[in-house]
Amino acid sequence: MPRGRKATKTKKAVLNTKYDANNIVLDKTYGAWADLRRELSDSKSDLAERTELLEQFSACEDSQRAFLILDDYFERLSLSRRDFVGPDWWARMLDTTGKERLEETALLFLRAKRPLPTELMTHANFDRLAQVEEAEKDHELITHLEKWILPPKVDHLDAPRASVRALFELVPVAEGSSVVRVEMRLTLSRPRSGERFRTLGEIKDLTTRSSHERELFSSEDWEFIEWVNEIYLEEDNAQESMILKGADLLRWLAKWGREGRMELDGNRGVLSFAGQVADIRPSIEKGGADLGLLPALRLADGRELEFNEATYVVGDPMLTIVENEFYLVRHAPHQMLLERWGQQVVIPVSKLSHRLLTHLRKTSDSDDDSIWDELCVAHKASPRFVFELENDTVRLRLKAVSEMDQSTWQWNGHEWQKETADGAQDTKAELLDDARVDSSTQWLRRLDWFTPEPGLWIGDATENFLIGLSEVWPDRPTEAAYLGNAAFQRLFLNSKRLRPKLVMHGSGIDWLSVSAEWEQEGMKLTEADLQQLQAATGRFVKLPDGGWVELDTDAVQSAQETMAELGVEGLANDPQKVALLHASQLDETAIDQFGNNARVRTLKQKIADFKGVPDLELPETVDADLRPYQKEGFNFLCHLTQMKLGGVLADDMGLGKTLQTLSWLAWLHVNSGKRRKPALVICPASVLHNWRREAEKFTPHLTTLVLESGSARHNQRKQIPQRDLIITNYSILRRDLEELNKFEFSAIILDEAQYIKNPTAQVTKSVKQLKGKRRLALTGTPLENRLLDLWSIVDFVQPNYLNNQNKFSEIYEPKGENAEVAQRIARKRLSAKLRPLLLRRMKKQVAKDLPDRIDERRDCELTEEQRKLYLAELRRSRDQVFKAMKQKGVAKSKMHVLAALTRLRQICCHPTLVGNDSGSGKTETLFELLEPLLAEGQKVLVFSQFVQMLQILERECKVREIPSYMLTGETKNRMDVVNAFQEDKDPSVFLLSLRAAGTGLNLTTASYVVLYDPWWNPAVEAQAIDRSHRIGQTQTVNAYRLISPGTVEEKIWELQQSKAKTISDVLGEEGFASNLSSNDLEFLFSED
Repeated sequence: MPRGRKATKTKKAVLNTKYDANNIVLDKTYGAWADLRRELSDSKSDLAERTELLEQFSACEDSQRAFLILDDYFERLSLSRRDFVGPDWWARMLDTTGKERLEETALLFLRAKRPLPTELMTHANFDRLAQVEEAEKDHELITHLEKWILPPKVDHLDAPRASVRALFELVPVAEGSSVVRVEMRLTLSRPRSGERFRTLGEIKDLTTRSSHERELFSSEDWEFIEWVNEIYLEEDNAQESMILKGADLLRWLAKWGREGRMELDGNRGVLSFAGQVADIRPSIEKGGADLGLLPALRLADGRELEFNEATYVVGDPMLTIVENEFYLVRHAPHQMLLERWGQQVVIPVSKLSHRLLTHLRKTSDSDDDSIWDELCVAHKASPRFVFELENDTVRLRLKAVSEMDQSTWQWNGHEWQKETADGAQDTKAELLDDARVDSSTQWLRRLDWFTPEPGLWIGDATENFLIGLSEVWPDRPTEAAYLGNAAFQRLFLNSKRLRPKLVMHGSGIDWLSVSAEWEQEGMKLTEADLQQLQAATGRFVKLPDGGWVELDTDAVQSAQETMAELGVEGLANDPQKVALLHASQLDETAIDQFGNNARVRTLKQKIADFKGVPDLELPETVDADLRPYQKEGFNFLCHLTQMKLGGVLADDMGLGKTLQTLSWLAWLHVNSGKRRKPALVICPASVLHNWRREAEKFTPHLTTLVLESGSARHNQRKQIPQRDLIITNYSILRRDLEELNKFEFSAIILDEAQYIKNPTAQVTKSVKQLKGKRRLALTGTPLENRLLDLWSIVDFVQPNYLNNQNKFSEIYEPKGENAEVAQRIARKRLSAKLRPLLLRRMKKQVAKDLPDRIDERRDCELTEEQRKLYLAELRRSRDQVFKAMKQKGVAKSKMHVLAALTRLRQICCHPTLVGNDSGSGKTETLFELLEPLLAEGQKVLVFSQFVQMLQILERECKVREIPSYMLTGETKNRMDVVNAFQEDKDPSVFLLSLRAAGTGLNLTTASYVVLYDPWWNPAVEAQAIDRSHRIGQTQTVNAYRLISPGTVEEKIWELQQSKAKTISDVLGEEGFASNLSSNDLEFLFSED
């Protein structure tokens, strides 16, 4: 080859290496960015030149010219043909033209694992690459299969002239022993030197010599030589002989056991292995005058041989040789036994243990009972368990009494041992052979007690230990006898459960006296014992003087819960005086625990006549008709005031806590004289104006002042002393705490008091600093996640009433054993503790007093960014609307009005609806409303006229892991979606388009409806609410309207109230717009 060509190739090789290395590093480090970098590094002229070459190559029909064009293309990439290995790729390219040839070129790069040039990327067919690679894998698989089934033969010029053999010798481990070790030596035979023993290294060295060495051996011999070299690659080459055992021997047998290659030295045959298994089994044989144990060998074909008719190879696994055939030995005995038996030493039966004799007798295949009659004496025996409970320990022994000679036997954990015997001593071995004793030992093993000495089992007498014993006690063997001392008998053998009896000693006008007595036949309890039983909740209790007793846990828990309902801690033996208020909460079953005597009957009559707190007259200044349960709530709040207690009104959502509170404030106002002080209401921002509206509606004589965000409130605070009711929200409280602390209030009311459930939160600390004569908390969810939530609220209304946090948790959240029962009793005691100052009614309790539907408005404050966006749009829309009105008149400008109002309402719903990415205060308010409802297990319908808004809410539900359904005008299979929601038993939200779902649907499984954005026409809103409020609805429907105060939403709502009759006569947004006057439009587009 010319030198120049040679030099060029060297240069190309260097370039190729640099090209490949650079691109490989880029691929591994930057991935896709590396591809981009390569594209950018190519100049436009280089790329154009290579693209032109590819076009010429794809269209060229002359093979020689195509060859040169492709070489030129490779040259520009610093590559050459030799960089692309593989069979017939050039021939495949010549069979194609055009796009197919370019696809073949791209495939060539991909198969060679080379980076694909930019100009070839559009021609890469990765599906075809996968097919080609799969075909190559299949071809490789078939190649390996052929080599395995049809190994290549070595071509010999003539017959093989050398051979190799493996010669085996079975060497006894001791003289005359049938236990052997297997020794192997290798021989090499050549024409000139004959057959000689060779070292392992000399055999392995054959594989490293010149190729003609292989031609001297047969293919079978050469396979053997290669196998030896591979297996013993790391072995000492100087070895002339090798000891094969265990896995090494098994490897030889697996490979060559059927090939006739394992020859015994001295032409004594060939060792073989067919993968068969043999068993060594113990056997009792007569050896002269005595009986002895000598094993027998059972082969896979069922033949039985005497032990010494076979040869045994020690190792793991163990093997035996019978007539030059190897067998694997299953369940091989210890080598010491093999060596002893190999020397024909019989083990006398007299030396065998009781356990071993019993096992051999049961598993023997012999039909000759005379051997066993001669061998041993078998007893039938009745088992007996002996228990002793003393102090803190339970002791147990297992004995058996022979039915043959009344001898006593004891189980030591492994075997039965004879303790006593009647009559003369028998020289035969003795054993127990009785199924009854077998089942007794099995049950004892289940107990799994500690064994300090053979034959004795002990356990620490604790409640858990005794409970564990009681759980397995029913499964004890029925055929065994059970003995025990008096303490054990009282618990298990003659069980007598101790149970409490509640006693009523007497009662007065508003009180009764109760105690607990304990009953157990024949047992006297000391004062110390009674004190211990007072707080007992477990099943087994150790009394100071009476020892261990078992309690009737159902009776104890029932009595504990009844006493806890009465506010009594534990089962006190001394009479305890309790208020009739607590007794009025007991049901018939609980009262019956006190018996059926004259005192109890009198108590029942007093409870029936008990009216609770005194009934007070509602002030005339309250402009409302309170429902019966609301009047009871008003009486309760007034009673708290008279008792100088704070309180918690925890009625269910929608029961009118605001009205009850306003009625109480009116009562305070009437009874406070001339030196009145204002009351302070702190609530979430969403209900701030709702309080103002309710106060103006129901208690118009109370002057109100709303302190909300904005600089105006700083001047408004000066009016606090002159007003009756101050309303602010939690965020303002934190900011204005110092200023508010300058005033003293007649009452401080927290609405949605769960806002202070965290005792360490800043808002909680803030409200506790306020000065107020009376404190009231309003909440529909006094307990959300943990008991500490309730403690925080109660500690506000009545400080230290439930002790400090740690003491509260210790008393009402007990830990440790029987925690579940103890916590249930503690919660009943907490309920009794809270009864004087907490009132909670659920809707189902007052269902008969509720209206069919309750409507409520919820205010939703805009976020800071949302308000800025709203004001900017308001000013722009106002200018456009009034300009249109000036040019066309009010009647012809209705489309401008509707478009402007719609855009403003969309901003109130969520800025995303107008392409802005800021958050929505209304969306946050919605989920603040939804979460407690869903926690109660409620289903909620949420209506909006904007489908995009429903989609936003659906995404938010997924983020918050709230189950939701959605129905819009685009929904297919509407009834399938409706039925899925109706049949879903779990709480969920149904997102509905006001237009698509306003009519024709019945959704009575939901009793809560939320109108996310107000509609033009109240009649359409009413139809939406009627989806839930229909025939079949068994609950009161609660409808919430979400309105952003100070926006067009509130103004539309106010216009609806003032134009109710007119608007009810028109349908749709056009009807609404047609009824708007110039003054109405001025009002809608004003900023205040």
